[in-house]
Amino acid sequence: MTTVNNADTTNTIIGFETFENILRFRYGVHHTGEIQWLNLKLEVANLDTENWKATCRVFGVSEDSNDHSVKSNGQKDRVIKFVDCVLDNTQPISRDLYDLHPSHPRNVVENRNQNIMVTPHAFDAGWYCIAVQNDTVTQWHLFVDNPTTAVACYRRSYSSVSEIASDFLRAGIRFSTRKYGPYLPPKPGPHIQCPNILGYRPKHYKPNHVDYAAYEAARNAFLVHPRARAALLKGGIIWRLTIEFLRDDPVLWDQVLRGPTGDLKHSHAWCTEKGTALWDDELSDDELDLISGVYRVFTGCEHWYQARLERIRDGTAQLRNGKEWVNSLKFTKKTLQFAKAYDDEAWKYLSGLPVR
Repeated sequence: MTTVNNADTTNTIIGFETFENILRFRYGVHHTGEIQWLNLKLEVANLDTENWKATCRVFGVSEDSNDHSVKSNGQKDRVIKFVDCVLDNTQPISRDLYDLHPSHPRNVVENRNQNIMVTPHAFDAGWYCIAVQNDTVTQWHLFVDNPTTAVACYRRSYSSVSEIASDFLRAGIRFSTRKYGPYLPPKPGPHIQCPNILGYRPKHYKPNHVDYAAYEAARNAFLVHPRARAALLKGGIIWRLTIEFLRDDPVLWDQVLRGPTGDLKHSHAWCTEKGTALWDDELSDDELDLISGVYRVFTGCEHWYQARLERIRDGTAQLRNGKEWVNSLKFTKKTLQFAKAYDDEAWKYLSGLPVR
């Protein structure tokens, strides 16, 4: 169980990894052939700095970040080559570049954590169940919907499912904690609106810092409920907005690791064989809108988040509609292409198919 006692709980709760660890544990770039990563010093005399900046942006990392652990030109050159190879799906990826390659000296097949078991969910395509042998403490089942995330678990020395989930929580990775129970068909009925919904505003209304304070109060009032643990399971921006509340009350963090609340009226069921189901807490669309700060109108990066929050609180932020938010949150095209291409290779690995 994770408990946070620091005065500044956000710094403890959020786990920002070094660039080197992202490369090593998420993408398997911790070795380069027979050469140890840290020994790649100055084998590249003239590095293409613009290419390096573009490569950093793929991972959401600033090239001048204070915690930059990829420092030598040799290391940077290997990362550039790795990204270029992953993006070029017409060519095989060199055995020296990542550990999904079966000929890599530290390939995942032979060097993975043997206690970790990753199994595709037969009744829910795209989800993977992650289990740990001899874990007799965790009373729920861990699922992720991303093959890269699933493969990354093999590279860690995890000894329990709760330990994995705790790392996911720190990183804002989407996951699900499911328990077996009876399958109950959904009953048709009227849509029940979330009581704390932020309401409607007239066209061209410009909210200010007072509106934001009201939003924070409504959001925080909802997040005191145990079922609000589902917000942390969502990852991404929903997770980050919830973490903003947890700086004052980290109890919800512990509730995530205890597993589903058992409130079947506000849960989602994934069907299995023999008339049973896997259950976990879920948020309604209204509740997601509440956490996101969505007002009805009649007609993601930490740096961005903190900057946006500051503008809201000093009264300089402008209201955005849905389309404007989509545009403002877009990743670079190369980022999305890289993530999709690597997901494809991770999926092949988990499916027993040859990778590039």
